[in-house]
Amino acid sequence: MAVVAAVAVPSLRGEGEVSVRSAAEDNFIAGLRVAHGEPREVAVPDSLELVDSVLLRLPGPYYNLRSVNASTYYISGADSLTTPVFSAEYPAESMANLFILPVAQAFDTPMTVTVLKHEPGEKETVETTVGDFVEHCRQEGCTPFWGVEKIGGEELQGALFLYNAAKGYDHVVKVTCRPAELFGGEGAVAGRVSLYVPTKNVKTLFNDDNQVECPNHEKYEVGKK
Repeated sequence: MAVVAAVAVPSLRGEGEVSVRSAAEDNFIAGLRVAHGEPREVAVPDSLELVDSVLLRLPGPYYNLRSVNASTYYISGADSLTTPVFSAEYPAESMANLFILPVAQAFDTPMTVTVLKHEPGEKETVETTVGDFVEHCRQEGCTPFWGVEKIGGEELQGALFLYNAAKGYDHVVKVTCRPAELFGGEGAVAGRVSLYVPTKNVKTLFNDDNQVECPNHEKYEVGKK
């Protein structure tokens, strides 16, 4: 699984470029503070792949590595009703659904977004929801792709890439959460975000080594620190 080891943002050459970058970051943050999206109904696809006895997957497009993708996951209950999965039993898959599907759970899930600004030492924090954050990025023209870095103990670490193909940048988000708390209705998602990272630089953040296996789930990559 791909992961963000560090966000390499190129230095800005002149004061004009610094000013433009600062203005873009400030505008993004201001918009995020007031962003409010609406959940939408998600139809269960007819064609799904079986992952295990109850878990199914709709494969989505991938970003640089197949393990960083827009796949979504569904679970078949005892009543044979199939619904998107949101459960600590399937933490990686449930987090994928939160970021990819515009469902009520995403808009109900609190998210603390810490924007790491391009000038060293500067950052700003916004309290929002997963749904509002992703919707705000979608309105800019970004497509979300999700990958898990590590699941260990009570914590999940992952990376969300919000790719703007038209403008050639990504918002790169280092994600942490405690799935048992999150899907128990008491937790929140924390995201450390670098905005407007040139897409050509993002490829340097991917690592194809160090595969580890989570029991009964897909293989996830542990990133180099």
